[in-house]
Amino acid sequence: MLTRQESRNHLGFGQSEQHEGQDLSLAAHSRNFAQLLDHWGLSRPSVVAHDIGGAVALRTLLLEERNSGT
Repeated sequence: MLTRQESRNHLGFGQSEQHEGQDLSLAAHSRNFAQLLDHWGLSRPSVVAHDIGGAVALRTLLLEERNSGT
């Protein structure tokens, strides 16, 4: 079984930089996450998320029409 693990901070959170005028809304984070999954070619990833990441993952699953592997 091939596994891949990635760890990311959402823009404006953790150690990432925050810029004036940057869209840090839940919708923007969800779009960014969906685009990242597309870029990686992951159609049904298993995602572990917490804090704001949990809300982003859930919104991506429900509103950006992405599927979760588990």
